[in-house]
Amino acid sequence: MNRYIAALPLALLIAGCSGPHYGIDLTSKAFLPGKGNIQPLGPAEFAPDATMFETPLGFRKAAHLNSPVKLTLAGKDFTFAAGDQFAGANIYGKSASLIPRSAAIFCGNERMNAFKALTAFSTLGMSSLLNRTGNSTQVCLIDSENDASFDKAILSGAKRAEDVAPVAISPVGYDTAFNDVMAGESIGRIIYRGKTGMIGGHISFDLHVIESGTPLVFDNVRRKVDIKSLPQEVLLMGANFTVQSYDPATGKIKVNIANGFREGDYGLTTATRTSYIPIYIPR
Repeated sequence: MNRYIAALPLALLIAGCSGPHYGIDLTSKAFLPGKGNIQPLGPAEFAPDATMFETPLGFRKAAHLNSPVKLTLAGKDFTFAAGDQFAGANIYGKSASLIPRSAAIFCGNERMNAFKALTAFSTLGMSSLLNRTGNSTQVCLIDSENDASFDKAILSGAKRAEDVAPVAISPVGYDTAFNDVMAGESIGRIIYRGKTGMIGGHISFDLHVIESGTPLVFDNVRRKVDIKSLPQEVLLMGANFTVQSYDPATGKIKVNIANGFREGDYGLTTATRTSYIPIYIPR
């Protein structure tokens, strides 16, 4: 019994140290067809590998800096330019209580400015930085008073106690934007792939998503249509079209488009450890 009692403080200590200091949930991402080219409706024809529908992607809520920001976190210097985009975020984790509940929080998208903003090695080498942070880091700016001015910052991957507390920065104003197109090449597409598969008479349509120049790979996003069942209606991530006919000589299809992408949130839900299914939530 004494052995178990003696082990209890150690177990509590380990439990208290487990988990990230800061976890980040960025605001919802959405298809924003109203901010791209208008999709023609009605009859259309597509050859294999043609893009049928296209839409910009964006954050439901974001902030743009009114002036440059320079700060030091975990011994590293970061710099951001006026106009840089930060996504609205919620913070959780064992150190989240260090941030006021009423604060407005905006974080860099990992694929965008959180990594490229590293401009100087300060007094530490990269290996030293990794000793003080996790492999994944994001810079988050905090508006403590909710007065449209950032006054503190954190680095989400910080591990050492002295790097966890929010760091005061020179106040910098920002503008809030809603349904804000994501920076860089950020676009969603539905692509007609033609006849697919070794066996069976199917044609396929794929969702292709790029965020800030980085393609997102989805395993279960292909929609198959049996050629023998034409005409057939297809609903894919908010788009709606009817495949009227298929030409086996050219692989071309004739379709009637009811609507292209509709505005709505998108995300991923994990089906297995290796399979990710995109989800679409109409607004």
